[in-house]
Amino acid sequence: QSPVDMLFEALSRNRSNLYVVGDVKQSIYRFRKASPAIFMNLKRNLQKYDRDIHPSQITLDTNFRSREGIDKVTNYIFKSIMSENIGDIDYNDDEKMTFGADYYPTKDTPDSEIMCIKCDNLKSAECTEIEAEAIAKYIYECVNKRNPKIQVTRKDKNGDFYQRDIEYGDFCILLRSVKKTAHVYIDALKKLNIPCSSSAEVN
Repeated sequence: QSPVDMLFEALSRNRSNLYVVGDVKQSIYRFRKASPAIFMNLKRNLQKYDRDIHPSQITLDTNFRSREGIDKVTNYIFKSIMSENIGDIDYNDDEKMTFGADYYPTKDTPDSEIMCIKCDNLKSAECTEIEAEAIAKYIYECVNKRNPKIQVTRKDKNGDFYQRDIEYGDFCILLRSVKKTAHVYIDALKKLNIPCSSSAEVN
């Protein structure tokens, strides 16, 4: 038992009034020097909540932020690569995301696309440049060259769904380290005259 775990136990009267929330699948905890093992040990020793068992665990598995196709692809990839040996958690039916969003279903456009970028035997900075150029080209082609145009589903002021052609403002690039790499992606986008902004420019 770690010193931190012992402290939690003492402050919570031997866990009689302890409430813990966590998601070990998020690697952000490691960046903050946290110990996911504390949460996982608790989870392994708790039964499923049934309104009577206490203490117990409740799995919050419903995703309200993504389309169903994104949930399916994410579940497929994570189930294929994530285990207790790799990622500290077995990505089984208890861990997978369940679609719960109220999104209008897409017709011809897939919810997800996977693009593999090869940069074997290259330095990290070189790989970042190759990736940035590939993403910039992908965004440019989605907006300007695809026929028929990709349709984006939106809601109007009355709450009704409508569709329009995709625009540059519909894209968002998520980065692990914005401060270190954002400028590379900005340069790649600007080379193709794609308007862009970054949180790194604001800070």
